[in-house]
Amino acid sequence: MNRRHETLRSRRLITLISLAALLVALPGCGLIVSAGKLLFGDPKTTCAFRRSTGVDLEDGDHRVLVVCDTPYSVQSRFPTLRMDVVEHMTRELHQRGIDVVESDDIADWIDEHGGWGDLSELAEESEVDYLVHIEVQSFAIDVPGSDALYQGKLSGRVQVTDFGHSSGPRLVMEETYAVTWPRSPTHRAEGTSRQMFADRFIRDVSSSFSQLLYDYRVSEAVY
Repeated sequence: MNRRHETLRSRRLITLISLAALLVALPGCGLIVSAGKLLFGDPKTTCAFRRSTGVDLEDGDHRVLVVCDTPYSVQSRFPTLRMDVVEHMTRELHQRGIDVVESDDIADWIDEHGGWGDLSELAEESEVDYLVHIEVQSFAIDVPGSDALYQGKLSGRVQVTDFGHSSGPRLVMEETYAVTWPRSPTHRAEGTSRQMFADRFIRDVSSSFSQLLYDYRVSEAVY
Protein backbone atom coordinates (compact mmCIF):
# COMPACT_ATOMS: atom_id res chain seq x y z
CA MET A 1 0.00 0.00 0.00
CA ASN A 2 2.82 2.40 0.90
CA ARG A 3 4.53 1.64 -2.41
CA ARG A 4 1.29 2.47 -4.23
CA HIS A 5 0.98 5.79 -2.41
CA GLU A 6 4.59 6.60 -3.27
CA THR A 7 3.88 5.85 -6.93
CA LEU A 8 0.79 8.10 -6.99
CA ARG A 9 2.72 10.88 -5.23
CA SER A 10 5.52 10.61 -7.77
CA ARG A 11 3.09 10.76 -10.67
CA ARG A 12 1.46 13.90 -9.26
CA LEU A 13 4.85 15.50 -8.76
CA ILE A 14 5.89 14.71 -12.34
CA THR A 15 2.62 16.17 -13.64
CA LEU A 16 3.08 19.40 -11.68
CA ILE A 17 6.68 19.75 -12.83
CA SER A 18 5.60 19.22 -16.44
CA LEU A 19 2.89 21.86 -16.11
CA ALA A 20 5.31 24.32 -14.54
CA ALA A 21 7.79 23.79 -17.36
CA LEU A 22 5.06 24.36 -19.94
CA LEU A 23 3.87 27.55 -18.26
CA VAL A 24 7.37 28.99 -18.03
CA ALA A 25 7.65 28.57 -21.79
CA LEU A 26 4.46 30.56 -22.45
CA PRO A 27 4.93 34.24 -23.45
CA GLY A 28 3.44 37.44 -21.98
CA CYS A 29 0.19 37.78 -20.09
CA GLY A 30 -1.05 34.54 -21.64
CA LEU A 31 0.94 32.85 -18.89
CA ILE A 32 -1.60 33.66 -16.19
CA VAL A 33 -4.63 32.83 -18.34
CA SER A 34 -3.11 29.56 -19.52
CA ALA A 35 -2.13 28.65 -15.95
CA GLY A 36 -5.70 29.09 -14.78
CA LYS A 37 -7.12 27.10 -17.67
CA LEU A 38 -4.64 24.25 -17.29
CA LEU A 39 -4.96 23.92 -13.53
CA PHE A 40 -8.55 25.05 -12.88
CA GLY A 41 -10.35 24.98 -16.23
CA ASP A 42 -11.50 28.51 -17.18
CA PRO A 43 -12.60 30.12 -13.89
CA LYS A 44 -15.09 32.96 -13.66
CA THR A 45 -14.28 36.40 -12.30
CA THR A 46 -16.89 37.99 -10.04
CA CYS A 47 -17.69 41.41 -11.51
CA ALA A 48 -17.29 44.68 -9.60
CA PHE A 49 -21.06 45.27 -9.52
CA ARG A 50 -21.82 41.90 -7.96
CA ARG A 51 -19.04 42.33 -5.41
CA SER A 52 -20.50 45.71 -4.43
CA THR A 53 -24.19 44.78 -4.35
CA GLY A 54 -24.52 41.00 -4.24
CA VAL A 55 -26.93 41.33 -7.20
CA ASP A 56 -26.66 39.18 -10.34
CA LEU A 57 -27.99 41.26 -13.23
CA GLU A 58 -28.01 38.22 -15.51
CA ASP A 59 -31.07 36.87 -13.70
CA GLY A 60 -33.12 39.43 -15.70
CA ASP A 61 -34.97 40.71 -12.65
CA HIS A 62 -33.37 44.17 -12.64
CA ARG A 63 -33.69 46.83 -15.33
CA VAL A 64 -30.57 48.84 -16.20
CA LEU A 65 -29.98 52.17 -17.92
CA VAL A 66 -26.56 53.00 -19.40
CA VAL A 67 -25.54 56.61 -20.10
CA CYS A 68 -22.19 58.09 -21.10
CA ASP A 69 -20.83 61.61 -20.62
CA THR A 70 -17.78 63.23 -22.20
CA PRO A 71 -16.29 66.72 -21.73
CA TYR A 72 -16.45 69.16 -24.65
CA SER A 73 -12.74 68.64 -25.38
CA VAL A 74 -13.47 64.98 -26.13
CA GLN A 75 -16.91 65.49 -27.66
CA SER A 76 -15.54 67.96 -30.24
CA ARG A 77 -13.00 65.41 -31.52
CA PHE A 78 -15.11 62.25 -31.14
CA PRO A 79 -18.74 63.40 -31.50
CA THR A 80 -20.21 59.87 -31.61
CA LEU A 81 -18.23 58.49 -28.66
CA ARG A 82 -21.03 58.81 -26.09
CA MET A 83 -23.65 56.94 -28.07
CA ASP A 84 -21.10 54.46 -29.45
CA VAL A 85 -20.30 53.38 -25.88
CA VAL A 86 -24.01 53.17 -24.98
CA GLU A 87 -24.84 51.14 -28.09
CA HIS A 88 -21.94 48.69 -27.66
CA MET A 89 -22.71 48.17 -23.98
CA THR A 90 -26.45 47.82 -24.57
CA ARG A 91 -25.87 45.17 -27.22
CA GLU A 92 -23.44 43.20 -25.05
CA LEU A 93 -25.62 43.36 -21.93
CA HIS A 94 -28.60 42.14 -23.96
CA GLN A 95 -26.53 39.18 -25.11
CA ARG A 96 -25.91 38.35 -21.44
CA GLY A 97 -29.64 38.33 -20.73
CA ILE A 98 -29.58 41.63 -18.82
CA ASP A 99 -32.68 43.83 -19.06
CA VAL A 100 -31.28 47.12 -20.37
CA VAL A 101 -32.99 50.20 -21.84
CA GLU A 102 -32.65 50.27 -25.63
CA SER A 103 -30.11 52.74 -27.02
CA ASP A 104 -32.74 53.99 -29.50
CA ASP A 105 -34.96 55.05 -26.58
CA ILE A 106 -32.02 56.93 -25.08
CA ALA A 107 -31.30 58.64 -28.42
CA ASP A 108 -34.96 59.76 -28.56
CA TRP A 109 -34.64 61.22 -25.06
CA ILE A 110 -31.50 63.14 -26.06
CA ASP A 111 -33.24 64.53 -29.16
CA GLU A 112 -36.24 65.65 -27.12
CA HIS A 113 -34.19 67.27 -24.34
CA GLY A 114 -31.23 68.58 -26.33
CA GLY A 115 -28.84 66.42 -24.28
CA TRP A 116 -28.86 64.00 -21.37
CA GLY A 117 -30.74 66.47 -19.18
CA ASP A 118 -31.58 65.32 -15.66
CA LEU A 119 -30.30 61.75 -15.37
CA SER A 120 -32.56 61.09 -12.37
CA GLU A 121 -35.58 62.07 -14.44
CA LEU A 122 -34.40 59.85 -17.29
CA ALA A 123 -33.89 56.90 -14.92
CA GLU A 124 -37.29 57.33 -13.29
CA GLU A 125 -39.10 57.74 -16.61
CA SER A 126 -37.36 54.59 -17.90
CA GLU A 127 -38.45 52.73 -14.74
CA VAL A 128 -35.02 51.26 -14.08
CA ASP A 129 -33.51 49.70 -11.00
CA TYR A 130 -29.95 50.82 -11.74
CA LEU A 131 -28.43 53.78 -13.58
CA VAL A 132 -24.94 53.06 -14.95
CA HIS A 133 -23.18 56.37 -15.56
CA ILE A 134 -20.00 56.18 -17.66
CA GLU A 135 -18.02 59.41 -17.33
CA VAL A 136 -15.21 59.57 -19.88
CA GLN A 137 -12.78 62.25 -18.70
CA SER A 138 -10.13 61.86 -21.41
CA PHE A 139 -9.92 59.94 -24.67
CA ALA A 140 -7.19 59.91 -27.32
CA ILE A 141 -5.76 57.64 -30.01
CA ASP A 142 -2.97 59.80 -31.43
CA VAL A 143 0.58 59.78 -30.12
CA PRO A 144 1.85 63.33 -29.49
CA GLY A 145 4.67 64.34 -31.82
CA SER A 146 4.10 61.46 -34.25
CA ASP A 147 2.01 61.11 -37.39
CA ALA A 148 2.82 57.43 -37.75
CA LEU A 149 1.63 55.90 -34.46
CA TYR A 150 -1.64 54.93 -32.80
CA GLN A 151 -2.27 54.34 -29.11
CA GLY A 152 -5.64 54.39 -27.38
CA LYS A 153 -5.85 56.09 -23.99
CA LEU A 154 -8.94 56.56 -21.84
CA SER A 155 -9.55 57.68 -18.27
CA GLY A 156 -12.82 58.08 -16.47
CA ARG A 157 -15.21 56.91 -13.82
CA VAL A 158 -18.11 54.46 -13.64
CA GLN A 159 -20.90 55.06 -11.12
CA VAL A 160 -23.93 52.88 -10.51
CA THR A 161 -26.95 54.33 -8.68
CA ASP A 162 -29.72 52.18 -7.23
CA PHE A 163 -33.09 53.69 -8.17
CA GLY A 164 -35.10 50.77 -6.86
CA HIS A 165 -34.30 51.34 -3.21
CA SER A 166 -37.19 52.26 -0.92
CA SER A 167 -35.33 55.20 0.64
CA GLY A 168 -34.56 56.78 -2.75
CA PRO A 169 -31.59 56.74 -5.15
CA ARG A 170 -28.24 55.78 -3.66
CA LEU A 171 -24.78 55.22 -5.06
CA VAL A 172 -23.87 51.52 -4.85
CA MET A 173 -20.72 51.31 -6.96
CA GLU A 174 -17.97 53.64 -8.11
CA GLU A 175 -14.89 52.65 -10.10
CA THR A 176 -12.14 54.85 -11.51
CA TYR A 177 -10.95 53.70 -14.89
CA ALA A 178 -7.75 54.10 -16.91
CA VAL A 179 -6.63 52.04 -19.88
CA THR A 180 -3.85 52.28 -22.46
CA TRP A 181 -3.97 50.03 -25.54
CA PRO A 182 -1.71 48.75 -26.90
CA ARG A 183 0.92 49.16 -24.18
CA SER A 184 3.46 50.29 -26.76
CA PRO A 185 2.37 52.59 -29.60
CA THR A 186 1.71 50.75 -32.84
CA HIS A 187 2.62 51.93 -36.33
CA ARG A 188 -0.28 52.83 -38.55
CA ALA A 189 -0.71 49.85 -40.81
CA GLU A 190 -1.60 50.40 -44.43
CA GLY A 191 -5.36 50.08 -44.79
CA THR A 192 -6.03 50.86 -41.10
CA SER A 193 -7.55 54.32 -40.90
CA ARG A 194 -7.65 56.52 -37.83
CA GLN A 195 -11.41 55.89 -37.61
CA MET A 196 -10.99 52.12 -37.81
CA PHE A 197 -8.51 52.19 -34.93
CA ALA A 198 -10.81 54.46 -32.89
CA ASP A 199 -13.80 52.19 -33.55
CA ARG A 200 -11.93 49.13 -32.32
CA PHE A 201 -10.68 50.91 -29.22
CA ILE A 202 -14.17 52.20 -28.40
CA ARG A 203 -15.65 48.73 -28.89
CA ASP A 204 -13.08 47.07 -26.64
CA VAL A 205 -13.36 49.75 -23.95
CA SER A 206 -17.14 49.39 -24.01
CA SER A 207 -16.81 45.63 -23.53
CA SER A 208 -14.47 46.27 -20.61
CA PHE A 209 -17.07 48.61 -19.06
CA SER A 210 -19.73 45.93 -19.58
CA GLN A 211 -17.61 43.39 -17.72
CA LEU A 212 -17.97 45.53 -14.60
CA LEU A 213 -21.62 44.43 -14.62
CA TYR A 214 -21.52 40.68 -15.23
CA ASP A 215 -19.34 37.73 -14.23
CA TYR A 216 -17.01 36.59 -17.01
CA ARG A 217 -14.43 33.92 -17.61
CA VAL A 218 -10.73 34.72 -17.38
CA SER A 219 -10.29 34.01 -21.10
CA GLU A 220 -13.01 36.60 -21.90
CA ALA A 221 -11.28 39.52 -20.15
CA VAL A 222 -10.74 42.44 -22.52
CA TYR A 223 -7.94 44.17 -20.60
